[in-house]
Parts: sequence; structure tokens; C-alpha cells
Amino acid sequence: MFSFVRQLSVPALLFPAFFLPVLQSSADAWKSVTSSSIKSASTRYIKPVKARYFKLDEALLKDEFSACPAEQSGNIREYGKVITLPMPDGSSARFAVASYDMMEPELAGKWSFAKTYTGQGIDDPRATLKADFTAQGFHYQILSPSGNFY
Repeated sequence: MFSFVRQLSVPALLFPAFFLPVLQSSADAWKSVTSSSIKSASTRYIKPVKARYFKLDEALLKDEFSACPAEQSGNIREYGKVITLPMPDGSSARFAVASYDMMEPELAGKWSFAKTYTGQGIDDPRATLKADFTAQGFHYQILSPSGNFY
């Protein structure tokens, strides 16, 4: 019986390793960069005193957010999709996220490129998340007792 288990364990170990490069998450969408590497075609109106800069794989992050369920009654932490986002202190935080329709259906049809989301902190249950994808990119804000940031 030992040799049978041994024969099965080798392919079983190779199978997960083969698919690891394909499995990506919201945490993989963010790559830290320096502010000098950012080239902007427009004027920067927001000039933070302290900031972290990232190159975002927007397609990967959109895929993650598009898998979020619609907001429903009840605790979002029980049904939301878990998404990881970078925090100002260099750490990451997880949020249970749901899509949030804030526009009337007629207006939403005209602005179908704008998607909005709401979330609740997993690591910090007191933290709330509001996020959106628009023609201007991805934006999010987190409000929590330990601080608010955008």
C-alpha cells in the first residue's frame, strides 16, 4: 500500500505547482513604484504630503471586482468577495466586497463604464470601503477608527 500512495503523491504534488502561475489575486495587481517613475499626461491636482505609489494591473483587479456579488441585506462579511488592497503603512488589508448600484437604471445604462463597490474590513471589522472603476481609473477610500485615506 505504501508504494501505491507514493505513486499518487508525485502527480498530486505536481498538479498544484503546474497551475500556481495561473492563480492570481487582487494582491498581485499592485506593484510598488517610485513617484519619479510616474508619467502623467495631465496636471496633478492632488499633491499629497505623504504617499505610496503603485503600478496597477487594472485588468486583473477588474476581474476580481467583477466577481463580487451584488449588495444584499445582511452582513457583507458573510457573502462578499474577499479583495486585498494596499494600506498606507505598507501592509495589505482584506475586505469583503459587493457591487453597489448607486445610479438609477436609465442612468446606469448610459454610464455602464462606471462600476461602484462597497466593502467591510476582514482584518479590521470597523473599516469600511467604497471603491469605483470609471473612465479615470480605479479609486477607493477606506474609513476606519485608525484613520481615513483615499
